[in-house]
Amino acid sequence: MKSGKKEGHRLIRESDYFHSVEEIKEERGQKGGILAVLYDRGSTPQQEMNVEAREKGLRAECKKRGLKVLAYFPEVKNGVFDQLHKRKELHKAIRFAKKSNAVLVVPCIDRLIRASSRDGLFDPLRKRHIMELQKFLKNVPVVSLIPPDTPMREVRGKVSQRGQKGKGNKGGRPKKNPPGYKKARQKKFFDEVIRLYKKGFSYQRISRKIYRRHNERIPISTIGRWVNNASRSKE
Repeated sequence: MKSGKKEGHRLIRESDYFHSVEEIKEERGQKGGILAVLYDRGSTPQQEMNVEAREKGLRAECKKRGLKVLAYFPEVKNGVFDQLHKRKELHKAIRFAKKSNAVLVVPCIDRLIRASSRDGLFDPLRKRHIMELQKFLKNVPVVSLIPPDTPMREVRGKVSQRGQKGKGNKGGRPKKNPPGYKKARQKKFFDEVIRLYKKGFSYQRISRKIYRRHNERIPISTIGRWVNNASRSKE
């Protein structure tokens, strides 16, 4: 059974709205390759630093699969649906694709859009999200290098493999954060965390609020440690 996006009791498949490379090639059949505008979203400073490697890897994959990339638009932004209007590079990519009669290519649907969640996690996309997205797309077809409907666990694995190839297959687990990151994070958010805790916010709610305000994920265990340290410092 294919995976899908649930809306009430309905399953909404990504493939009902987005294309795989094979589907668009069969549909368009352009000689010399399908004209494509490549859009790639990251959400962390580390991904911004790796933009050249990401572009190189994605362009190579597009060429191998018969996509002729006219332009590449990267950006580092939160991917949740309610911040879609803030994605300037995405809007540039859509306009360029529209003008060039090209398709908009993304590494995977997750890089294009996510559904927001009150729990700080990501809900499945629902039909209302996709229908609103269509207004932004201006009828530009979206093609995902990782086929739509691919389970998220498999998507994560393929994205990780692509990242390693872009770095030259160095292997090993990449460092998520630069040296001194945790100290800098504590210096930046400690007072705000303690202030929210004093207002009666739970650790989980504090974590969600920090993420929504600053696009920074602070583990609940870290928040608990900061609160305990603040309590001990008063004793």
